[in-house]
Amino acid sequence: YTQSLPNLPKSSPADFPALFCGTSSPTSASTSCLSSLKLNSFTHTEALRICQSASSSTPAACANDKSIQSSLTSLQISNLCGGSGVMGEDATQETVKCVKKTPSYFKVEESVRLCSGSPTTHPASCATAVDNKLKRKLGVEGTILLCRGAQSTGPAVCASAVPGKVSNTTTIELCKGADSNAPAKCFKESAKSMRNDEDLMVSLCKGGGRGGEGDVSGGVLECLEAAPFTMGRESKARLCNGARDKVPAECAEFMWNKGIQVAKGTVEDARLNEEHVVKLCSGVSSIAPALCYFQAPNSLSKADQETLCEGETNIYTERKEGNGKGKGKETSTSVAAMCASEGLKHNLDHSLVVRLCRTHVSVDTKELIFGPISCAISAPFNFAPNQVLDLCQGATNGFPSTCAKRVDNSFTNSLKVKLCTNSEDFTPVECIDHLPSTLTQEDAVKLCAEVKTLTPAYCISSLTTSMVTNRDISKCRKAVSTATSLELKSVEYEGDALLPGTNMVISLNLVDQYGQFRNWDNDTYVSAKIAVKGSGGAVLEGKRVNVTENGVALFDTLSVDKEGNFSLGFYVGQTVGEVEVKEEKEDEQFSDKAAAASLRLRVGMDPTEARMAGICHGLFDSFMCSAEDDEPVRVDNMEAISLIPFPSSTKFMPCVDLLEEAGFTVTQSWIGDLWLRSSSGVEILGLGLITKDMGHWERLGLEVGASKSMIKKAYFKKSLEWHPDRWVQHPHLRSKAANIFELISEAYRGLTGCLKMEGEDGGNC
Repeated sequence: YTQSLPNLPKSSPADFPALFCGTSSPTSASTSCLSSLKLNSFTHTEALRICQSASSSTPAACANDKSIQSSLTSLQISNLCGGSGVMGEDATQETVKCVKKTPSYFKVEESVRLCSGSPTTHPASCATAVDNKLKRKLGVEGTILLCRGAQSTGPAVCASAVPGKVSNTTTIELCKGADSNAPAKCFKESAKSMRNDEDLMVSLCKGGGRGGEGDVSGGVLECLEAAPFTMGRESKARLCNGARDKVPAECAEFMWNKGIQVAKGTVEDARLNEEHVVKLCSGVSSIAPALCYFQAPNSLSKADQETLCEGETNIYTERKEGNGKGKGKETSTSVAAMCASEGLKHNLDHSLVVRLCRTHVSVDTKELIFGPISCAISAPFNFAPNQVLDLCQGATNGFPSTCAKRVDNSFTNSLKVKLCTNSEDFTPVECIDHLPSTLTQEDAVKLCAEVKTLTPAYCISSLTTSMVTNRDISKCRKAVSTATSLELKSVEYEGDALLPGTNMVISLNLVDQYGQFRNWDNDTYVSAKIAVKGSGGAVLEGKRVNVTENGVALFDTLSVDKEGNFSLGFYVGQTVGEVEVKEEKEDEQFSDKAAAASLRLRVGMDPTEARMAGICHGLFDSFMCSAEDDEPVRVDNMEAISLIPFPSSTKFMPCVDLLEEAGFTVTQSWIGDLWLRSSSGVEILGLGLITKDMGHWERLGLEVGASKSMIKKAYFKKSLEWHPDRWVQHPHLRSKAANIFELISEAYRGLTGCLKMEGEDGGNC
């Protein structure tokens, strides 16, 4: 640092660099302060005073302030501004204002002493609030002692309310730091109980009203009045100091009565018991410490019992139902005492049990109460007691120990403790498993300790450099998985070709900035849009905005209303908690976003498919024309058969798949002929087709008078054969199938209705 010092201040001794750099571990901030200081205005001693302990250049800014240089000496400035770097520039300006606001009868050096180091003008306001009577009593020196460090005019208000006969020393000690007249009020009203012992009255009332709401002197006096009658005055003062109600006294009464029973009234034991009472009951908000003390296991020493119960706040209340005659009974138990009893049952070290059970965590179930003990019982056998304590203190279950056991044995016990403390699952260990092998074990633990997700590991793995710094670790520990992109999972639709109006089922996986699937995400909006460019005015129909479920965005009602080549874009929006999306306002959320995934679609047949469909349609037309000549086929065993001889068959070879889907059995002979077989397949081309001229029985292929069950079976068979959905791949056949299906349905309705009227025989139907 010697080399970084600027020009030295005036009259600097030769050893100034050594004085500046060698006594208080200076930082670049202190040398920066010295660089900013107007050195010619200060001696080397003053410069040291201003900048040597600075944490920024703010002390220099304070010392360079023109408004104080005109009225203060360089020594006074150094006293005022020295060390003010801890406060910040705004607070330092307040210190300067404080000096200017002090009462007019203050000398400059007195103002500096009052305001030095204060980040506010409150000390000056306090001094100004001292009335003439109090000013004559305290003088300037007393006023400085009273108001230095004040946070309000409270000390002056308090001191003015203290009886005039009280000494200055007592007045200042009582009211310094007060924010109201509560200490003075307490002081006056406790005079009788404390027998005008000023020292005891100050120890009882000092600080009343500080850090709380309203006048708490009433709470102190209420506690004093309720304290055990036989308790000494000094103990009462220590017990009730700062009390806000009589709870400390109730705690003391509980312990006092119990203590007398235990001590059997001997003076020596009573004194010992009184010390316990004051130590455990001062400042408490319930009788929990007293309850703990007498419920703690007897095998613990008195010192361990005190250590266990001091500051205890939690009581576990359990209600046992009555036997029908009574209302039941409530039992209250100290949480710390219950925890300690459980620990000693498992032969844990006494000191470890006491430290484990002093967690003071609010709990409402025994499982949570025994959490630290459960953890300690299952801790790895080679853990030292202090390692078990660090791992299990505050645990709500045994999981930190389970986590520590799963860590690779190449890790030291200390690293296992750091990694697994407060863990609720195996995520910290899994985080370690996902890290690159180049990371040291110490850095791995720094990154993964207490993490709730694997995002920090993915963040580190995404870095392009193999040298990981503490800054990288800090950044990745704070990393949060953010939904940024989508991965196409599947696209499904009925048929071989996507036609206009055909429903699509599209699913996409939501991934974060590190490419990881967010399988827990159930509240992110995802939108689908059709690209306007090249769409020819096509419309994407169906529900276009959906919310993810288990990380998957599912669109199951989308369709395009026109033929063509289109591009669908999928966009990641905000979460359900951030915005309520209505479909008509979807553009407001997704308008400025780039597509997180895209999909190219061909709607309608491509040119090759269309040409083949034309050829095959010509084949079907030729069949239909043959049907009109009454000799289209040769019938063999009641099955319609058609022959396409070679070489004409070569033209229709690409239609084989379509023919088979239409219900034909296609066979190719060794010379190249095509044989087509299928009664339903040929019928739909015009052979043996059901017509309107047929009666109901004939349409179903039944003899007149068939039973109701036979009618139902025939209808079921025919409806499956001719349902339009079966022919959805062949639009030129589907309309014929729909007509036949309607004739079958009409026949079924007619016959079943007739049978209801005519009876089972149905002869007239």
